[in-house]
Amino acid sequence: MLCCFALDLFGQQTFEVRHFAGSPGGLGSADGVGPAARFRYPSDIWGDGTYLYVSDQSGYAIRRVTIATAEVRLIAGSSSEDGYQDGIGAAARFRSARGLWGDGVYLYIADRGNFRVRRMTITTAEVVTIAGQTSPTAADGPISEATFRGPLDVWGNDRFLYVADDGTYGLRGLAGPGALRKIDLVANTVTTITVPVLTGRNSVPGGLWGDGRELFIAYDQGLLVAMDLATNAFRVVTNLTTPDLSRIVGGLWSGTDGFLYAASSTAEILRIDKSTGKVRSILGTANSQDWTDGTGSQARLRNPAGIWSDGDHLYICDYGNHVIRIADFRTSVLTTFAGVGLRVADGADVQDLLAGVSWSDEMYLYFSASNRIYKIPIAGGSASVVAGTGITGSRDGAPDVAQFNNPQAIWGDGGYLYVSDKTNRTIRRVEIQTGEVTTLAGSPGTVGQVDGVGPDAGLGGPEDLWGDGTYLYMTDVASIRRLTLATGEVETIAGGPNPTALSIDGIGLSARFVGPRGIWGDGAYLYIVDSPANGRIRRMSLDTYDVITLAQVGYANDVWGDGVNLYLTSRQAVGSGQHALRR
Repeated sequence: MLCCFALDLFGQQTFEVRHFAGSPGGLGSADGVGPAARFRYPSDIWGDGTYLYVSDQSGYAIRRVTIATAEVRLIAGSSSEDGYQDGIGAAARFRSARGLWGDGVYLYIADRGNFRVRRMTITTAEVVTIAGQTSPTAADGPISEATFRGPLDVWGNDRFLYVADDGTYGLRGLAGPGALRKIDLVANTVTTITVPVLTGRNSVPGGLWGDGRELFIAYDQGLLVAMDLATNAFRVVTNLTTPDLSRIVGGLWSGTDGFLYAASSTAEILRIDKSTGKVRSILGTANSQDWTDGTGSQARLRNPAGIWSDGDHLYICDYGNHVIRIADFRTSVLTTFAGVGLRVADGADVQDLLAGVSWSDEMYLYFSASNRIYKIPIAGGSASVVAGTGITGSRDGAPDVAQFNNPQAIWGDGGYLYVSDKTNRTIRRVEIQTGEVTTLAGSPGTVGQVDGVGPDAGLGGPEDLWGDGTYLYMTDVASIRRLTLATGEVETIAGGPNPTALSIDGIGLSARFVGPRGIWGDGAYLYIVDSPANGRIRRMSLDTYDVITLAQVGYANDVWGDGVNLYLTSRQAVGSGQHALRR
């Protein structure tokens, strides 16, 4: 049962509780035991034999799962707010926390969005920064001065931490290779390791794991490389990509059995012989995505990411299903350990999880799901892909080539769809007739709210969109920004940095927002949901940019109006944190 609010534009609140659409499974933030818990895009996992630690909530939070009971609880960060802040437990903030590795005393965290490597004391949940700065560059040197482009994964051995660092990006995707970096925790230095076997390749290391003798590195083009930890000599283990199958590794783990285990973008768990490079699929079937427990190839996953094992069981972040799975090595049986996923058999035509339904041309409803843009006939029928391969990336081009990274809202003008590609920090434009995708503003891998034109504009993480045919308005971190469709110019028109986290009414840049999400306009005003957790509804005049607070209604994500009422929706269910569509 889900709660929806209607706010009369003249000031009257009414409340209605009813179920509109959706499954009881899917994403959420609720703590609980086993199926009572909810996850939101769990990306990596590490365990100490008693607990599992999971980077979750789109990288905003670190969750802890008790192995004996499957009890899930938040131990650091936030389920709804990102940022950068050292502190204890819920006082800490992350921005796209990715890879995890621990030594029993500390948990090391690759905080990609903050360009830093963080460390959490396991017993106290105190989070500190050990390396990295605000600048998304790659500079070696003393640990207090070194910089990272965007740490993707981390693994340690004795005094060293190895970090998979992101590449540089341009309008057409990857422009410069990533790097393997090494942090010396004794000498307090950061250096870059040259990988000779990558000569001529423009690749990014996405996953790391070591067995004490070798460090294994997974690159974005499917190449698996091993580095001897004693000599720094490199060898190619295998290439997972074949002419018929493109594989990107989401997570690695290795034990003492001679095999390396990898989570593949093809919805499989792979076993690789470390000596011969022979690859075998042991769980799931290539490119068959679903949430199905079962044995071996009969099981189904949806974009598996980080993995970790205690030697008997393999724990899997099933990123696309928002659950933690467990596989028994002896029987090859895969079951769901915590959370509840979404089954294709539950009635969905689209085998991906819904991210946003944002715009209709009265013939089709357009929405985003798992890095694709879809359309579905309003009169009824199956959904079809407009653009996107489903593989995380930032590439422009034809619909079967283009890539997205966590696309959120969509708004259209009849000829084009405009998409807030949140994690790429860009605004993308999709031609409705052809599906051709171009980047209109922002540059992948560049973080910061800088006004400018096209790729020179910096976006912090655009969420919702609304347009009037001339301008496109967006919520971006703590600001409202305006994109001129004809020129690609981005301008901040209200809000700005808000270290006090207070909602302040005012005109334009003097106003302050806590975390604006949903946005809708009627030509005279913009209506803004400021911070889902607070459910504060703000209104901004498009003439004067005067921002006032209309109401506070509790948890709300998005807003839409019909000229008389505003309708507010939320992904959080009454009592259980279910994920569903509501109106």
